[in-house]
Amino acid sequence: MSQTLLTPSMIAREALMAFKNKLVFTKGVDRQYSDEFAVKGAKVGATITIRKPPIFTVSSGPALSIQNVVEDSTSLTLDSQKHVDFQFLSSDLTLSVDKFKERYLDNAVLALANQVDSDGLKMAAQNTFNAVGASGSAPSTALIVLQAQQKLNELACPQDNNRYLHINPAAQAAMVNALSTLLNPVSKISEQYESGMMGEALGAKWLLAQNIYGYTTGSGGGSPITISSGSAQTGATLSVTGWTNSHTLVKGDVFTIAGCYKCNPITKASTGVLQAFVVTANTTADGGGNTATLPISPSIVATGPLQNVAAAPATSSALVMITT
Repeated sequence: MSQTLLTPSMIAREALMAFKNKLVFTKGVDRQYSDEFAVKGAKVGATITIRKPPIFTVSSGPALSIQNVVEDSTSLTLDSQKHVDFQFLSSDLTLSVDKFKERYLDNAVLALANQVDSDGLKMAAQNTFNAVGASGSAPSTALIVLQAQQKLNELACPQDNNRYLHINPAAQAAMVNALSTLLNPVSKISEQYESGMMGEALGAKWLLAQNIYGYTTGSGGGSPITISSGSAQTGATLSVTGWTNSHTLVKGDVFTIAGCYKCNPITKASTGVLQAFVVTANTTADGGGNTATLPISPSIVATGPLQNVAAAPATSSALVMITT
């Protein structure tokens, strides 16, 4: 009597295929393999440095004007491990791959994929400084989507048919209903009607993401303004006063600063739109002077090839919270 026994490699291959198929948010993330992790005798550890494309400035006139090549970078750290652990009987190793997948792998991989998507969506929500619409309200008009596209275009993001829009069930119901009356190809309308899902519209691929992160914004109030540090403020922290006592901002809160406009990353010309900033760690104002030093993203850069604002915020510039 011959038997076909499942092996760890067979199980792993099936699990990986099922895992990829069940991902939603993470499926749209760049998952290129970095050969830095495979260097023999020179392991890089849990952190690698990712280079960003260099940005150059344009000079005028006939004279040669040599500029420094400045390469920006960011770090990627493997700081979280997720797994689903279970045991099965040795007799189950004689099952066919299909039966083993149906009985064990599918449910385990579903839980793992949802956790990975949930963690990714939470990270995106807490670290994204651009925001449109009203906090806590499901988007229900085409304008919201177009405004989100506007933010990407202002930052010179490529229009390469790889823009994804993740929406929760409430937003999907509202948007399918709201956009059903717009002029669209009959095939698109039919597909939306039959499936109840948006598909592709308004320059983005729409995906239903049931793990979209919702958080509670900071408490308190007052009339916060920037304070002087001897000159206009730049960098990854911002000194602010005017909060009410013990006002707290939480990681993910987004705000703008009066007079601090974002600039086109290539031409450095002002876009005429205020630069948005996100708080990168929970911060509480002191109970005396009502001041706080906010850790923010992006860092404020007012000059040079990495410039991202037309001018640094001036003293007593008012802060306006976008997430409330």
